[in-house]
Amino acid sequence: MSEKTGNPSVGPPVCYLCLQLIVAALIGLSFLPGCGGPSFEKAAAGPGEANQQVNSSRFKTAERRWSEIYGNALYELVEERPLAWLPFGIIERHGEHLPWGLDGDKAYLICLRLAGKLGGVVLPVNHLAGIHGDRRPDQDEEEFRKSHKAVGDFMFTEDYLRRFLLETYDGLANIGFEVIMAYSGHWPSIQGEILQETAETYTKTGLATVIPFGEIMACGEVDHGAKWESSIWMALVPGGVKLNAIVDYETGKSGYYRGEEIRSQISKEFGEKALAMIEEYLAEKIDEAFDQRK
Repeated sequence: MSEKTGNPSVGPPVCYLCLQLIVAALIGLSFLPGCGGPSFEKAAAGPGEANQQVNSSRFKTAERRWSEIYGNALYELVEERPLAWLPFGIIERHGEHLPWGLDGDKAYLICLRLAGKLGGVVLPVNHLAGIHGDRRPDQDEEEFRKSHKAVGDFMFTEDYLRRFLLETYDGLANIGFEVIMAYSGHWPSIQGEILQETAETYTKTGLATVIPFGEIMACGEVDHGAKWESSIWMALVPGGVKLNAIVDYETGKSGYYRGEEIRSQISKEFGEKALAMIEEYLAEKIDEAFDQRK
C-alpha cells in the first residue's frame, strides 16, 4: 500500500479519533433533558391524561383555514366540532382610510380569531356576496347604475344572495357540519333581512343550524367606515387604518367622513372592546345551537 493511503495496521489519525469522540458526546447530550432530544417524561402519563394533552394542543394549534387544510384533517376537524364559519361581504368603497375589501376581510379575520378559541373550520372569504337591494320600479335605471358605480357596487340581486346562502348552507350540511355561523361584514338592512330569512328557512330543515350574524347584533350599533368599523379594523390589522387619509368626499374636510369627525373617535382599544362583545355573543349562540341539536 502506498504511503499516501497509510498503513492499515496503524489506528486512525489522532484528529479522526477526536472527531469521533466529539460526535459521540453530542449524541449523548442530545438525550439529556433540555438538550433537544426526545423527552420520555410525558410518555409516563396515563392514557386519559395523554389524550387530553393532545386534544388541547390540537384545538389551539390546528389549521382552521379550510383552503390550507390537507386531506383527511378536514374531516377530523368536522368530527371534533362540526362548526363552519362562513365569512362574506362586498367589495365597496370605505373612504380613503380603509380598504375596499374591508367588509369581507373583517368578517374573515374575526372568524379565524374565534375559530382558534371555539373550534370549527373557516371558509375562504367571499367578497362577492353583498347587496344594496334591487332597483325599485320607480327608480330610473340609468341613475340606479350610476349610483352603484360611484361606490363600486356589483349590483347583485336579492335572489342571487338568497340562492348563494341557501346553497352554501346545504353544501356545508352535506359535508357534515351541524352549526353554520354565517357572518356578513356588510350590513345594509336588506342584507340583514335576507341573511336572517335564509338562516331561519334552512334551520327549519333540521339538516343544520344556521346562526345569522352582523356586528350590530353584538354591539348594538354599526356604521360604514366610521368609529366602529375603523376601530375594529385597527384592532385586527395594526396600521390598517390610514388616519391621516380620512377625508369627507363632499366637503374635502380632513378627519371627517360622511359629515362626521371620526379621526379622534378611532382607537385600537375601542376596537378590542367591540371584538370582545362579538366573541361573547357568538360563543353563547354557538353553544346554544349545539345544545339544541343534542
